[in-house]
Amino acid sequence: MLPSTREELRRRFVPPDGGYGWFIVFGAFFAQFWITGLIRSFGVLLLEIFVLFEGSSITLGAWIPAILATFTLTMSPITGALCERFSERVVMFIGSVLCCIGFILSCFVTRIEHLLVTVGVISGLGAGLSLLPGVLITSRYFKTKRALANGICVSGTACGGLIMPRVIQLLVAEFGLRGTFLLLGGGILQVCISAALLRPTEVHQRIVEIDEKRKKLNGEKKVTTNGEMKEVAVEMNDTKKESGEKNTGLVEFDLGTGDKLAETSAELTETEGKGSKKKFCLQIIDWSLLKSPSFLLCSTTVGLMAMCNPHFLYYMPSYVTEKGIVTKSEAATLVSIGAAIDMFGRIGSGWLADRNFIPLGKMYALCFLVAGTAPLILPFATNMIVLGILCSLFGLAAGFWFLLVPTLLTEYHGVEKISSSYGLARLFQGVMTFCSPLLIGFILNATDSYNAAFFMMSGCLFLASFLVFTVEPWILRHHRRDQS
Repeated sequence: MLPSTREELRRRFVPPDGGYGWFIVFGAFFAQFWITGLIRSFGVLLLEIFVLFEGSSITLGAWIPAILATFTLTMSPITGALCERFSERVVMFIGSVLCCIGFILSCFVTRIEHLLVTVGVISGLGAGLSLLPGVLITSRYFKTKRALANGICVSGTACGGLIMPRVIQLLVAEFGLRGTFLLLGGGILQVCISAALLRPTEVHQRIVEIDEKRKKLNGEKKVTTNGEMKEVAVEMNDTKKESGEKNTGLVEFDLGTGDKLAETSAELTETEGKGSKKKFCLQIIDWSLLKSPSFLLCSTTVGLMAMCNPHFLYYMPSYVTEKGIVTKSEAATLVSIGAAIDMFGRIGSGWLADRNFIPLGKMYALCFLVAGTAPLILPFATNMIVLGILCSLFGLAAGFWFLLVPTLLTEYHGVEKISSSYGLARLFQGVMTFCSPLLIGFILNATDSYNAAFFMMSGCLFLASFLVFTVEPWILRHHRRDQS
């Protein structure tokens, strides 16, 4: 008999490294495209918000994307736990609906402060529930091609950042800011389609095992009638009952011509007792990771990156237009240029990581070094060409960095801890994303200039690069010694 409890099927799950896994990648890509693409492009939307709410403080306006990004990131540990308790499919579906509601409610705001709640809090919570499931389940479906799959998955962010600035401009010109919020909310709702593609690993494993049993039975010429196949279905359901699992659906088959099998229902539902609920509550965050030097290094550098990314993209359009270097349209083009290079960086880094041309730690450190040059040189830029080069450098480095974070965490802590490690790392990122506007706002008020803020961003990235270059080799030796 085939045991069919959820945990047993998950333990037996073998990453297909392709096949249906590419549908998983597409679903995750589409979610990143809509939601993270909008977050990255919010600097363009922010310009229109200042036009609608004339006289509003720049610092107050910058809090809108900051709160949005903060809730998106700090929800990660809870989202990871919810994915373990329910499924990535359910969590992403609920998140996309919540994010959509936040944008639609933004159509009716009368003060800029209201956007802090509708976009920042409501859409932020929805985005936090929508983004992580795709990344987590992609890591489960791939092993040898994991970095490439993750690269394609997270490149949706860059692709969205490439297209969304132009889309926002066109929508604002045609429908105004309020109509734009409504239409963007409708677009975000399409992420429900992505959620439908995220087949849970236990369901996939059940399908694979049923298919293997069908082939075996066909090979032994034991299956010739629908009645015999229904006996197999009954056997599968009896197994569920024996394992203490609540049976909510019957797996039925139709042979048709005798060599084709169609599964009409293979969803798994497991009865959870009080003990499992207690276990769920205790495992929301795996605090043992805080004892790991490799995790502490990764979370520290992720926090330092959060001091610059995405705030560099929020303040850069306002800075270059205020200085008169470029127009609003050209500022949107700069954001798109950075996003386009970012997309190639994410896919390219996955290809490089899978082939081990450069050690992951060195590649990770170089990301911070290259990204730090953009805010350092920006105050001295005087034309569109230089600005385009700086945005390209920042986009390339940010693309590499974004992919390498889950790849490194999987390398050091294993795929079985990816929910906890990646979720907790994003929690650190969210906390720093929330603190960054406070520090940046203080610097802007104290100096009445963007320059010092950009220099601070650059310093944080250079510090992160220094830490990885100096500490990571020692951690790697320590990790290898523990394994041996």
